[in-house]
Amino acid sequence: MTSGGSSYWRRALGYPLAVLLAATSLAWLTPTTADAVATPQLRVTLNSLTVSGTEPDDTVQISATVTNASTDPVYGVQAILWRSRDPIRDPTTLRRAEAAESGWGSRMTATPDHYRLITRSTDAFAPGAKTQLKLKATMADLGFDTTGAAYAFGVQVLGTSDQSSNYSVAGQIRTFVSLPGNSVPLTSAVLLSTTPTKVVDGLFRNESLSAELTGRLNTLLTAAGEPGRSWLIDPELLDEVRDQADGYLVMSGDKTVPGTGQQIAASWLARYEQLDRDWGARTLYGNPDVAGAAAANQPAVLARAQTVGNDVADLSDLPLVVIPNGLVLDETGLEYLAGLSDAAVLVQNSASTRVLKPVSGGPAVVPVAGSDSSTTVTGSLEARLISLANTVVAGAAGQLRLITSADDLAKDEDSRPDWTNARSLPDLLATAAKGSPELSVQVVPTLTPGDFDQLKQIGHDFATYQEIAPTSTALTQSGPALARLSSSSWVQNPQGRNDLVRALSDRFGPHVLTDGIELHASSRFVMSSRTNEFPITVTNELTDQIQVIVQVVSDNPQRLAIPPSKVFTIDPGQSQTVNIRPEASSNGVIGATAQLTSVTGHRINEGTRIVVEVTDLGMVAWIIVAISAVVLIGATAFRIRQVRRRDAAAKSDAVPERAE
Repeated sequence: MTSGGSSYWRRALGYPLAVLLAATSLAWLTPTTADAVATPQLRVTLNSLTVSGTEPDDTVQISATVTNASTDPVYGVQAILWRSRDPIRDPTTLRRAEAAESGWGSRMTATPDHYRLITRSTDAFAPGAKTQLKLKATMADLGFDTTGAAYAFGVQVLGTSDQSSNYSVAGQIRTFVSLPGNSVPLTSAVLLSTTPTKVVDGLFRNESLSAELTGRLNTLLTAAGEPGRSWLIDPELLDEVRDQADGYLVMSGDKTVPGTGQQIAASWLARYEQLDRDWGARTLYGNPDVAGAAAANQPAVLARAQTVGNDVADLSDLPLVVIPNGLVLDETGLEYLAGLSDAAVLVQNSASTRVLKPVSGGPAVVPVAGSDSSTTVTGSLEARLISLANTVVAGAAGQLRLITSADDLAKDEDSRPDWTNARSLPDLLATAAKGSPELSVQVVPTLTPGDFDQLKQIGHDFATYQEIAPTSTALTQSGPALARLSSSSWVQNPQGRNDLVRALSDRFGPHVLTDGIELHASSRFVMSSRTNEFPITVTNELTDQIQVIVQVVSDNPQRLAIPPSKVFTIDPGQSQTVNIRPEASSNGVIGATAQLTSVTGHRINEGTRIVVEVTDLGMVAWIIVAISAVVLIGATAFRIRQVRRRDAAAKSDAVPERAE
């Protein structure tokens, strides 16, 4: 009995004594000096975190694995719960807490539930050693007493590398516990958009759209059709899919070959047309880089995207939503969009959780939940817990998630608890309230000013081609092509944009006209009269009918004037000869340049040099001299004859004298 009793008291007093010693060791944790030993390193992996409810007696239980992944032993390893009692109720505070920009709370009291001793101070936790631990605490112990908020929570693992009392944090878990209150409206919007591949109607750079339609866009379209999810369609994508569904060609080196994805496009298009339009919206055509266009002072980019997007059929009834690159916009960008009073713009750098309509006008600013955490691995449990914390702090204002990939979709599906309710994107936009959005400063890459300046030259090339080939579709192709080149998708893919620019240049660039329209003329013409006709032949090797004028520019217009030809039309693959009628005012050899121009005088090529030899004026002079000589000789003979006749008459009229 005595022995048994003694054993009982040893067991009864042993655990409190261990807890007391552990608490004492925690109290001795003080900063070490500069010459102290290195801080031990342990890896702590979160296995699970469960919350039974929000009442004081409900518990939070955490399971983790502690591993010594270093090459040095660690002594006195012990784990203890840690938390902050301050409720987090807004995304800004949550981001700061996640980044540990402010105090992260304190360790809890070392009770059996909150604390575990892994090795004593004299026992090594050897390299490669691993152990599992489970800790828990009630809401009352944690001080978590506010619903509709998130709390910072985790585990700290302490240890020492030299068996001393200089304990330090060797590893930790930092996460969040979400305590839902009222139901949170959740809008999950699937973005149907891709990098443009279309060059002009019926012609594509490659087959990448077909790969997208059977891969990423197939997955997203399926998600967009599920109940409770909204969707956004890029008019540019719809334009491309419709074009491929009708049959198309693909560039292959210097040739074009039939596309292979017609049926793929037709099938995807048929499924898209089944989406619930009450849950849908549209973006600007091609999702232009509005931030870059604003910085480069290029208002035409926005105007063009609007106009071209409005021309895509069956979309005008959907709300217009602007999606800037990186979901980041500054005040300059917001001012750039001021004319879109009936639209909305999605951003991640808004300080508000509500949809705000600027008092000064312009689109409604809609906050978007961050898709990635800066401190967690995508798809991890920690990432899911932070996602839930973001959702709970959104509160009655609700949350918008933008889904652009299979990863985004998986994260969305993994964090849709039963304390959220689905709300459509149009219904979310309808909640906009008057206010002044506060946009934090964030730097994201954009297209360069040079990229936007390049659009002017390309637009000029389209206009010139249309003038030369008025029956072509160059101008109708110009707007969509320039809008595609303004897409924010090129920010991360400059080579793809360069390839598209090159493809457009091969179709409408200046060299196309220079190489495709040929002028043939003799290098030397001889004029045998004051005016002559000289033939010049023009060949049209383009695929479009052309209208041109032949102009011959004289090096000396005072001596040789050459009027331009009339406007003449040449069908594709045909040639036509026109006669040029120069007019000479003096003889000699005169140089000239024969060239082709548009109706308005836009020069197509550098021209062909010719030489005109004027010989007719010397012959005329000799004829004039000869005639003059004949006239002079005739006049002289006639005068002599008249004089002789007069003299003869005078002699016959005289009377002779008689002799005396």
